[in-house]
Amino acid sequence: MLDDRKTRMPFIKRFLALWCSGVMIVTGCGDRQIFDETGLATAVGYDLLKDGNIRGTAIMPSINPEAKQKIQIFSATGETSKSIRDRVNLQSDKRVLGGQIRVALYSENLARRGLGSIVDTLYRDSSISSRVYLCLFEGETYDMLTYPYSEEGNIGIYLYRMIEQNIEGEKIPSSTMHEFFRAYYDKGIDPIMPYIARKGNELEIKGIVM
Repeated sequence: MLDDRKTRMPFIKRFLALWCSGVMIVTGCGDRQIFDETGLATAVGYDLLKDGNIRGTAIMPSINPEAKQKIQIFSATGETSKSIRDRVNLQSDKRVLGGQIRVALYSENLARRGLGSIVDTLYRDSSISSRVYLCLFEGETYDMLTYPYSEEGNIGIYLYRMIEQNIEGEKIPSSTMHEFFRAYYDKGIDPIMPYIARKGNELEIKGIVM
């Protein structure tokens, strides 16, 4: 009995090793397939249109190595950020996900109308991190996100890094979505955002708005 077990052990070990490697290959292929079928937005911008609707613009990196452009730009209109994303999906060959959004920008006109409801829709989306940075932009966010920057590449990542390093350097306070709503609902505290402007190829933080 002991001898029979010894002869079977090498076979069992080899079988387990092959089975485990097969699982890893299948899982890896599955992950790659999911990655190939989804688009991960890194930045979104919202503008108020004359008819009262909101235009949303999303920036996603292009994963096609043969593509001339490093990023893909999608824009749609709607009443909420969710309805805008649903319409963006109708334009894309990949399912657009918000899990990698780093920065959400809002135009001055939209901010004057009030940001509570549209930010709330974004906040309630479980796929989006509450650590997304919220910013106010001087002008239309569509113009800013679609501008052909010469060096920045993925403007969503560039904005995130610019805001992050200024927070770490204590030049500006942090302005995540979580912090926005904590201040929004607390008495005696106003939500704050960095105020961003563009001059040619350059983006800069001009100050803080409440």
